[in-house]
Amino acid sequence: MDSSDIRGYIQRFEDQGYKTWIRTTMILECLKTRMGRFLENETEVFHNALNGKIKLEEKTCIGPTKCDYKKVPTVKSAPNKLCRLCDAWKGEILSEHKNPNPSMVYWNNTTPYLWPSHKWEVAKVYMPRGNMKHKSVDDFDISAYLTLMTFCRHFQKFVKGHLLSQVTNVRNQIMHSANFAVTAEDFQDYMGRIRALGEALGEKVPEFQSFSKDMAEIQNINFQLHFGRDPGIHFQGPSTDKYDVTSILNMELKIMKDKMECLSQLYDADREDMLTSEELQKVKSFLDMNHDLQEKLQPQWQRLEAVQAQHGLQINTLTERVGELEKHTVVTDEEFSSETLMYKNRLLERAKKYKWDNPVFSEQDESAGFRGQVEVHGETFLASLVCKSKAQAHQAAAKKALQELATVIANEEAALGQAAKSQAAGFSFYAAVTVSLAVDVSPDKGVSAPVDRVECVYEKLVSLFGLGAADTGSSNKEKVLQYCTRLKVLPPVERSSASSFVLRLNGKITFYDLEGSGSKAEAVQQAARAALEALCGVLDKAAVNQNNHKGALQELLVRFKQPHPEYHVTDSPAGHGDRVTWLPEADPTGGLAEGSGHRYQEVEGADEGAHAEIGTPMKRMITDRSDRPSKMSKVLPSTAGSERPDGGQVLGSVEVTILVDLRPHQAADQEGAVGAAYSDLMKALSLSPAPSGEEKQAVLEFFREAQCCPPVEKIDHRPDGTYSCSLRIDGKLTFQSPERSTKKESDSLAAQKALAHLEGLQTVKDLKLTGEVKGRLQKVAADLGNIGLPVYRTTDAGKVIDGGQVLGSVEVTIKVDLRTHQAADREGAVGAAYSDLMKALSLSPAPSGEEKQAVLEFFGQTQCCPPVEKIDHRPDGTYSCSLRIDGKLTFQSPERSTKKESDSLAAQKALAHLEGLLTVKDLKLPGEVKGRLQKVAADLGNICRPVYLTADAVEVTDGGQVLGSVEVTIKVDLRPHQAADREGAVGAAYSDLMKALSLSPAPSGGERLAVLHFMQLTKSRPPVEDIKMSSDGTYECALKIDGRFIFQSPERSSTKKEAEKAAAGQALRHMEGLLRAHRRPLPVGDNHKSRLQELLMSGLGNAVLPVYAAVDANDPRHT
Repeated sequence: MDSSDIRGYIQRFEDQGYKTWIRTTMILECLKTRMGRFLENETEVFHNALNGKIKLEEKTCIGPTKCDYKKVPTVKSAPNKLCRLCDAWKGEILSEHKNPNPSMVYWNNTTPYLWPSHKWEVAKVYMPRGNMKHKSVDDFDISAYLTLMTFCRHFQKFVKGHLLSQVTNVRNQIMHSANFAVTAEDFQDYMGRIRALGEALGEKVPEFQSFSKDMAEIQNINFQLHFGRDPGIHFQGPSTDKYDVTSILNMELKIMKDKMECLSQLYDADREDMLTSEELQKVKSFLDMNHDLQEKLQPQWQRLEAVQAQHGLQINTLTERVGELEKHTVVTDEEFSSETLMYKNRLLERAKKYKWDNPVFSEQDESAGFRGQVEVHGETFLASLVCKSKAQAHQAAAKKALQELATVIANEEAALGQAAKSQAAGFSFYAAVTVSLAVDVSPDKGVSAPVDRVECVYEKLVSLFGLGAADTGSSNKEKVLQYCTRLKVLPPVERSSASSFVLRLNGKITFYDLEGSGSKAEAVQQAARAALEALCGVLDKAAVNQNNHKGALQELLVRFKQPHPEYHVTDSPAGHGDRVTWLPEADPTGGLAEGSGHRYQEVEGADEGAHAEIGTPMKRMITDRSDRPSKMSKVLPSTAGSERPDGGQVLGSVEVTILVDLRPHQAADQEGAVGAAYSDLMKALSLSPAPSGEEKQAVLEFFREAQCCPPVEKIDHRPDGTYSCSLRIDGKLTFQSPERSTKKESDSLAAQKALAHLEGLQTVKDLKLTGEVKGRLQKVAADLGNIGLPVYRTTDAGKVIDGGQVLGSVEVTIKVDLRTHQAADREGAVGAAYSDLMKALSLSPAPSGEEKQAVLEFFGQTQCCPPVEKIDHRPDGTYSCSLRIDGKLTFQSPERSTKKESDSLAAQKALAHLEGLLTVKDLKLPGEVKGRLQKVAADLGNICRPVYLTADAVEVTDGGQVLGSVEVTIKVDLRPHQAADREGAVGAAYSDLMKALSLSPAPSGGERLAVLHFMQLTKSRPPVEDIKMSSDGTYECALKIDGRFIFQSPERSSTKKEAEKAAAGQALRHMEGLLRAHRRPLPVGDNHKSRLQELLMSGLGNAVLPVYAAVDANDPRHT
């Protein structure tokens, strides 16, 4: 090897963009190798499965020469020219194709008579063009593998289609361009896509379980280490390094040959993304600068030049031929008098473009002239007009063929567009359609039993929301309620009577196309089809229009007097994996109607200033998102008097939940559109000006300080080539008062700070904002989509004593699906799932059969909802169970320390439990513990950074005098009460609840106020009132309690254990009456904590264990 070659290597591998390009191609080659081993086995399984479905005596084709791919019919009207066996195989192949339209299947890849005996001949039907001569697994490139798995339904169980499409995008960006460089930003994007595919496959395919490790090895290759600067270097023999100099150079050469072949195939296939002359010149310049590659790639370069020249010659020849044809085919008939109507020319162009056989024209002599006829695409078309000349007759026949083949041509265009897009940029378009609904869903006719009516209606919603059949042991209603809980939205409103049951759907439902499409129009049609199929069960069971789904959807909505649908197209999947999302809205008539089981109620005792400002009773919607106590209040629960005796110096904060979509901004490029959107938001939030180009960073920093997730970006590439970007804000923002003050003043200061940032976001520009600041904030929040009141909190602003000794906590939001476990019975499957989770969380071993209880206790201690169980009864009679964790877990530091150290201790505790859940088993975790936690949380689906909190950790003094508290979660429906008027029914319901809660008697008419005051003291949400008017003119009121209560021990105790026991006794005193009112047996025994747990789990709908805390009783904040 001469020194000039060595210098060429060194110079090439000093270019950072080129090294990144090589790394990307090496990782794709590694992925291809693993996919090849997997597909070699799995295509055999698939072939055997198809063979088992064909119940014919014939096992081999009876006429191999007749059953040729050119004779495979591609339209329904074409005659079937295959033998019985090949036709049966064709049907089974199409049934497994995601695009079963015959005109969109590449039959020219394959040889039908080999289908029964050669698995790869079947597999090639699902691959792109250009694979006809390939016979074994090593003959195909990674594009063929990816396309096979994308379009063949057999592989759906292994991986989702959009993950395959994203990697196809990467491969084509690398191999179909004239560039030999990748930017660092693109490299990170590409690695994320490839890693996501590898992880998804690794869950079910052993070949991919160590793929991430191989990726990391390639990413860490130090090319500088292998290619020194000494021109006289001598390359040694094989190194112990897996990627030595020789192996890298050999791989580089193979990659270059593959790329040259890919570029040549673009010309062979007449693809839209083939290189232009200028781009081809770039490739030539690169080779001219690298003589070693130029010499070794000479045959590939010559072929590329040849096919490019041949393609240019074909275009010129076709242009000349078309000109000649048109000179002789311009007709004088009025029908064809315009020279622009060159139907024959158009048909010839279509045939060449779609790789059809050339059209064959003929004519029939008739008394009035000639009637043209053309045979094309396996069909014969006869003109409807008689013309004076043969040329005119041919034009008329061509016109007839174009008209009749319009659908086929459209499909071919879609196929070409899809092939080009899916290979050049993956499935680059994903659509969603949002439909606004305000309809009543009723049971089917003939369903009479009340229970059946409820299940029938909820079954329609299960289908509408795409939830699948209800799990064994759970009802359709439970499935819908779980879905709404996961989305953190209100469930649909029930309206029932003795003879009817109706669900009121009022809100927006969005249907997502997760598979992706090659064009925006096709993506919109896919989304519309998904919406049609779901809505037909609720609105109309008419068949889905097979041609124009978008038009059919609009017709359906217009017929039922619903607003027109809204479509959104992006270049990446939306919906967070959900095919359907539901967002309920308030009834347009002003809240939910009476008798609807509504979730609104008037709230007394709330902020008086807000009442005075609005001038009407406040309405409040109860959701999972409103009124959660602060994280540290669970650790250090405060009593009613939260102000300090030293002048009441406290810090205030207000939490405001908003949902607002901001206007889109346009620009010539994507960066400009994004920058303009964030610049506008920065001004709306009244933030300090940021340097040009740093507006986004300033906004993200604001949301981090407000402890809110960042805005969601929606970026569209418009038809005119420009880009648009709009932002959505959806979350809770927390604003702190800037200084210490009394409680009332600190709340007002926090509200002022919130107003200063939020008023600029108002969508109702003419909203009258005057008077008391908290009332103004409430109005602004309501305009910004807030469905709950702003939540005010105060914390002690006194200095931390005892050398800065504080307790730390960290809140981590995760979303992770755990692997499925199987067993002979339901209990075994559930037990195995919880046993595995217990080990993953590094919990102490539990006695056999008590693993679930141990896990639930852990989630109770971390203040998180328990895992969601998905239990399936399998066809073989066994059961499977998988768990999903989706929520916020709070971890406390085990001891007092400085703030920095306490945060680190809390993070260490979180890591100890969460690292076992990692989906990326070989994730590189940095040394610093908070950084490690952030990486773990990101891998577990966290879209927000961990939130750290601290609280004063004053030592307990005075002989261990402590106060205890317990937080309990209950869900109970109380019996309805009737009266002649509304006030009487409401009063009777609250009077009964007051007795059930063992509250002190209240003056007549003051029962409701007494109950609301109790709810306020226990930091709980008020009951939900369900008021109905009966047919006899009387009223009925039923109350529902659903939320958290915090009960304090009534006196000091000497130990933490006694304090917690006293708090449990306090909770029992008020809760046992609820169980009695609910007609359930009361738990017995002397152990208050055990009785309370049994009470909650068995009778009051609690799936979360009680959470206990104890604090120093001598601390002024808790006296």
